[in-house]
Amino acid sequence: MRKSYYKQAMRKAFWLCLLVMSTAAHATSDSINIGIRPDGTQVTVRKHFFGKRIERFDLVPGKPQLCVKFVETQPPLSQDLGLYDVLRQRMIWMMEMDFNEDSYLCTAQGIVVQSGKETSLLDDEGNMAWQIKKFIPIHADTRSNIVMGYPKANSNKLIGINLRDGQEVWTGTLPQNSGWGEVMSTDDDRLLIVAGQLCLLQPHSGMMKTLDINNGNMLGIQGGGAAAAVAVGGTILGTAMLFLTGTGFVTIPQATKKNAHGRLNSNLLVEDNCIYFADRSNLWRLNRQLEVVWKQKLPKRASMSHLSVAGDTLVFENLGTGMTETQKLVHDSKPYRALFSCQTGEELLMEKLKASSNDEDEDVPVACFVLNDDEKSFTPKTLLLNDLGKQEKARIFLIDRELPYGLLSVRNGYNYWIVEDDGTPRLKLTQPLMQTEVIGNTLIGLNFANVIFQLDLADL
Repeated sequence: MRKSYYKQAMRKAFWLCLLVMSTAAHATSDSINIGIRPDGTQVTVRKHFFGKRIERFDLVPGKPQLCVKFVETQPPLSQDLGLYDVLRQRMIWMMEMDFNEDSYLCTAQGIVVQSGKETSLLDDEGNMAWQIKKFIPIHADTRSNIVMGYPKANSNKLIGINLRDGQEVWTGTLPQNSGWGEVMSTDDDRLLIVAGQLCLLQPHSGMMKTLDINNGNMLGIQGGGAAAAVAVGGTILGTAMLFLTGTGFVTIPQATKKNAHGRLNSNLLVEDNCIYFADRSNLWRLNRQLEVVWKQKLPKRASMSHLSVAGDTLVFENLGTGMTETQKLVHDSKPYRALFSCQTGEELLMEKLKASSNDEDEDVPVACFVLNDDEKSFTPKTLLLNDLGKQEKARIFLIDRELPYGLLSVRNGYNYWIVEDDGTPRLKLTQPLMQTEVIGNTLIGLNFANVIFQLDLADL
């Protein structure tokens, strides 16, 4: 029987306030030097230290709170989930978890925690607002106050639960293939969901319309967080030298087939009141009711593709990669670019991307920043993907995320800089980072010393 602080919370309110005073995971807040400005001055910011190994953290929507995932890699290999108040600098609650089986979801109403055979909502003080039988949360809709998920990992039964009281509001069927891909809110309070099918869902009622697609075994990235990304002609592409950015992909904990590939469809593109989407075989233009305006067979098999519009032309870029169950990117298909008429779907042009020297893989352009010889400034460049390996690797920095004030964070491995879009440096981060997130104008980072820090970007 698993010991759980959470079970104690069900019996006694506010018990965790006492726990926080005695637990080793109580955060201490102090200052830390995190970087150097171009003029050589140090940047000192607030830090939060927990005394436990942090695997990642998630932002709680609309609140100055972090949901922190602790996973020890040394005996006794403990795994815990905690809610930390950044302003009051205290751990509000903590509970044991088994992240191979358990899951959680941060919402504006609190943290939905599925642990064992029960799922509960914990409020801002760690009190249980409601508890139901096992329900794996996958997405919360703020406007309708509905959290959606599945009763078990291999189920296609989608359930809508009222976040206020935990009551089941509706049930439906949506294949999920280990999780969901992109989720997009529409201006009429519906959701566009990429899962085992493309789905248009009304969260408050559960009414849905679906389109059968061929996107392979959908394997998203649990959480999101501090992953690097490469901007490829406006797209996001992960490479062997990076981690793929977590742009909304949500997975359900479960074993997957060996060598399974995921993330094989395109982005969702809404343009001129229409929806464009591509799977591995076909390209669609749909209206806002998910009705087919036209459907076009792709010139070649596709995987991890990107759609954009230029005038009356739809630009399709097949990046040619897939993702394994261990979240590594692998070659899956031949990269190519094709142009289609937005109005009719007629194919206007298809071209292979430049072949690499081994004549087996194709190549794609990658936007990056090259550290200059002075090691204090950057030059923005577009290099071919296969050429990245020919460059001095220590000098190639790829885009991590866009920041306020027109800034970018760029990274090489775990090394980060904050630069302007022309490459002008604003801050060299001297702490190797595992993860970055942004709340308003504040950059929150996690370093390898298990320290979370916060930087007000207005100070740069």
